This record gives sequence, structure tokens and C-alpha cells, in this order.
Amino acid sequence: MYFPFTTAKNMTGFGAPHSALMHAFPRQQQILVLACDKAVPHNRIAVDRAGKAVVHYTFTPAVIESMVRATRAAAKIFFAAGALRVHAPSADPPYLSRRDAARVDELIQARHFRPGKTTVSAAHLMGGCGMGRSAADSVTDAWGRAHGIPWLRIADSSLFPDSLEINPYVTIMALADRVAEKVREEIGPLSAPAAADPARR
Repeated sequence: MYFPFTTAKNMTGFGAPHSALMHAFPRQQQILVLACDKAVPHNRIAVDRAGKAVVHYTFTPAVIESMVRATRAAAKIFFAAGALRVHAPSADPPYLSRRDAARVDELIQARHFRPGKTTVSAAHLMGGCGMGRSAADSVTDAWGRAHGIPWLRIADSSLFPDSLEINPYVTIMALADRVAEKVREEIGPLSAPAAADPARR
């Protein structure tokens, strides 16, 4: 199981029914479903007139369908393992009993995946500021310098050209180290102590 907070926010329902589910926490199990949603033009961050960030984001039909297929597979695994009840966010109702085991594909459908009703979380964020040769094909150069803004450096997983779908910690640390080495190399002459002024001796 995930931590109680993570579990609580991903369970459907409110009030007493939700509380009852959380009281059963020691007897619950989860399968994590990860969907890699590729960058699309309509998903972006904008700035409103007050200067605040505004996130415009919706799942594409392909991503929704992939999560529905994964939820069906997870439900089948749980029932095969002997589960009495399965929480399936893309089902209506979202709780399936053992008598529903043969109808998983019928009950878990993309039409039940509704914005604001189905809980999702973001993880392993990557891409968005990919490295490249010029502003025409990338956001930064090979050293993490933003094209056209030489003082702006990026040193995290956003340098990847796309999501790798897993958590590549070592690669992220290697990229950050590479960017830091270049920063140190470039500011080295600027930060070196000035030579003693002969006139002051």
C-alpha cells in the first residue's frame, strides 16, 4: 500500500464511506498504474494578466484508454488473487465485488473517466526543456543553457527530450553535475582573486 495520505486522496467518495475505506487500510493492496502522456500543443502553462501561472491540461483519448486497459488488468489480477472487492476509478460504481469479476471489461470504461471525478497524480516528470542545437528544435544547448538567455541554466529531468517513463535518478544527477561543471568553468575566471596591485605594495 501507499502512504495513508496518498491512498486517501486516490480513493473515491467522501465522509463516512471514505472513512470506512481508510479504516480498512491494513487489509488493502494497490497496483500502481502509470501512463506516459506525450507532449501535445493544447497542454501548456500560460501566464494570466495578473502574472499568475495557469495550467491548461487534459488527457488525450489515447492516454485515457491506456489507463482504462491497465485498470481492467489490475482488477483481474486482484480478483484472481482472491480479493473480495476492487476499487476501480474508471468503473461506475467504482467498487466492484467478486460477483463482478467476469464483467470487468464491461464495467470499466473510458466514459467513466471524468475530469474532477477520477483522481490522478503526476510522477516522474520529464522533458519540456530538451537539449538541442538551436531554439528551433530545443530549449537549451548541450550544457543546459537556455537559448537566448545565457544566464539561465536548467539542470534537471526537463532536459530529457521526452519522458523515459521510469525514474532515472543517476542520469538526472549526471546531467546536473555536467551543467554545474560548465557553470564552474565559466565563472572561474570571474571569481578568481584579483592580482595584487603593484602600486599598493
